[in-house]
Amino acid sequence: MRKLVYLAAVLLSLAFVFSSCTKNDDNNDDDNNVNTGDKEYLLTQFKMESALVTTINDISYNSDLNLDKIIERENGVVKTVKKYNLNGSLFIDCKWYSDEAMTNPIGSNAYTFNATGELTSMVEINGADTFNYSISWNAGKVSEYVAINNLAPFNDHKSTFEWTGDNITKETTYVRDSTGAFAMFDYRVYTYDDKINPFTVKYIPEVEEVAFYSKNNITKIEYYGPTGVIQSLSQFTYHYDDKDAPKDGTYDFGFTSGLLYYNYSELDKP
Repeated sequence: MRKLVYLAAVLLSLAFVFSSCTKNDDNNDDDNNVNTGDKEYLLTQFKMESALVTTINDISYNSDLNLDKIIERENGVVKTVKKYNLNGSLFIDCKWYSDEAMTNPIGSNAYTFNATGELTSMVEINGADTFNYSISWNAGKVSEYVAINNLAPFNDHKSTFEWTGDNITKETTYVRDSTGAFAMFDYRVYTYDDKINPFTVKYIPEVEEVAFYSKNNITKIEYYGPTGVIQSLSQFTYHYDDKDAPKDGTYDFGFTSGLLYYNYSELDKP
């Protein structure tokens, strides 16, 4: 969640429970699915606004209503365009561009799934860095990822996740110490409301994005150092629409605060 919590510093990184693409295509009985009849009610824009920075993510879907593209703008200027490529309902890769015409590639993610549809590895190319992610699961929920940078092992990192029900309630991060072993760097404790998290209604196959994993909306994040002393606190409030999805709200990261806005579209099911 480094990128939704840090949309400003990204999205609480857009920072999209891990579930498979196929599972999400067939989740009409899932409590997180707010779709009814022949329409799907999908998040099509997410905005974070502060006194200095307004970040808008426009989200579009293909004809099968699988994720197609996310355009992120900062103060009206395109920052990244992420174009997702699928084989049917299975994600193959995501290519990143710095322009809306998608003529200037700047990175990519490539995904591998197991036979049950769980994301087991991802190769992320971001500028000169290439990270190889391995992702572990326990009882259908992501439990750990490890990110290895073969050319710069000091950038290696990993996270472990603890769940309460359908929400991640603790994330512990690790980095290499002077001996090359993974050592705990910090941990985060998450608190949630009991309403629908729109990011989990449709599958977004990324890691480091806690906001995309959990069933409900994050209301508080407590950040602790390795000694267990709290370092900082982020808080979120929401107002909900008639489908119990957030329509707007506030965020306060301590160093900056602002407003949240969500827009949805009722799209025809294929």
